[in-house]
Amino acid sequence: MIWAARRDKNEREIIDALISRGVTVYQVSSRDLPDLLIMSGGRFYLLEVKTKTGKLRPGQREFFRLADEQGAPAYVVRTVRQALDVLKLGAT
Repeated sequence: MIWAARRDKNEREIIDALISRGVTVYQVSSRDLPDLLIMSGGRFYLLEVKTKTGKLRPGQREFFRLADEQGAPAYVVRTVRQALDVLKLGAT
């Protein structure tokens, strides 16, 4: 089965906002991994971009469960503000 990454409409806006603030952003294209790997202030974060009504798929829920269990910084974001708030969390 061939799988093609489909990007949420709000992802580009979030990427542009992060880059404009000096954050390094990589788009990830793997079915159950978060959409973005970002680096800022010597830290890595994984961001799953969802629209206002978007939901995690079962494989994504499992990834987030494992990430939480291991203390890995992975977040679901729906807006630019939420993405920027992730960076504030890492700065504390």
